[in-house]
Amino acid sequence: MGNIAWSIQHKSNGRGVRRGGQHGNPCHRDQRAKNGARGRPASLGDSRHGQDHHGNKRHERGGNSNLQFLQRIQRTPHAQNGSSERANDHGNNGRRSQSVRAGDIGRGVFCFVKRARAGIALRKMVGRRLAGEPLQYVMSRWAFRHLDVLVDKRVLIPRPETELVVQSALDLARAVIKNLNRKIRLADLGTGSGVIGLSLASELPRGSSEVWLTDVSSDALDVARANLAGSGLLDGDVRVAEGNWLEAFARTPELSRNSFDLIVSNPPYIARGDSSVESVVRDYEPHVALFAGDDGLDAYREIVPAAHDWLVSDGWLVLEIGHDQGDALRRMLEQSRFKNIEIRQDLALRDRIALGQK
Repeated sequence: MGNIAWSIQHKSNGRGVRRGGQHGNPCHRDQRAKNGARGRPASLGDSRHGQDHHGNKRHERGGNSNLQFLQRIQRTPHAQNGSSERANDHGNNGRRSQSVRAGDIGRGVFCFVKRARAGIALRKMVGRRLAGEPLQYVMSRWAFRHLDVLVDKRVLIPRPETELVVQSALDLARAVIKNLNRKIRLADLGTGSGVIGLSLASELPRGSSEVWLTDVSSDALDVARANLAGSGLLDGDVRVAEGNWLEAFARTPELSRNSFDLIVSNPPYIARGDSSVESVVRDYEPHVALFAGDDGLDAYREIVPAAHDWLVSDGWLVLEIGHDQGDALRRMLEQSRFKNIEIRQDLALRDRIALGQK
């Protein structure tokens, strides 16, 4: 398409201001022509009332600039005929001249439709947020450590506390790698959006790890696969298995018990009748990822003993826990014969991470 060649002369404060041809994004050219010399909004005296260069009453120019652009083109017979001749007209406020090439009609239509669609999408997003939907779901994306991930109603929204869980797991994994002559094998149980496992795979040295992502929800695994594709780790050793906690591995022939160096999980840990759960959480996030029985410990009762069977000797289990579950998890890990048990706190000094070594 041809370039726009505009020549607009305004009369302001007794002096004419001449503006030459405009370049850059065609969707913004008309807007720049409407604004002052340095992108300032045109003054009220320039933009309201009076007459246009055809002698017609001129209304406010605060409307859609693309629509005004199209209207000017349609009023210019030279532009419709593909001519680049100038149409000059004189009014009380000075003289304006326009030169429009035929290709600019198509460009103006494209910009108008593009802006209209963007405006409709934005209004829908604002409406969803005003209705109470979490911002993460409205945006369909969220940041987690070094990742930018897809997030929607199929998965739990990643929390900052979980980043601390990943850091604890990373520190342990790096220490283990130093004493291995093979890839370290890790598992992220109940992966959801995949943020824990993908963070481990992306932050450990490339080629040093084999990471397994499991979830009982096929919808959640679809999100995890999408984030795997978007993470740039498709050439890395990241696998996906569907199943309930470690039962997913029992159906995978290449895996055997006593084969994982580190297992990490952020399972559901909220008691079913907990009245402290905010309504925005209860109403929008998947309950399968939130609630775990009457005391919030049901998931741990399955994970802890099974993890002991699947870990190598001296392998580590890392769990995110509720702020009032530290003592219960310590007893559970002791009963399953874990050693070097530790309960770590988050930045708010609340119990948040349980560690145990086989």
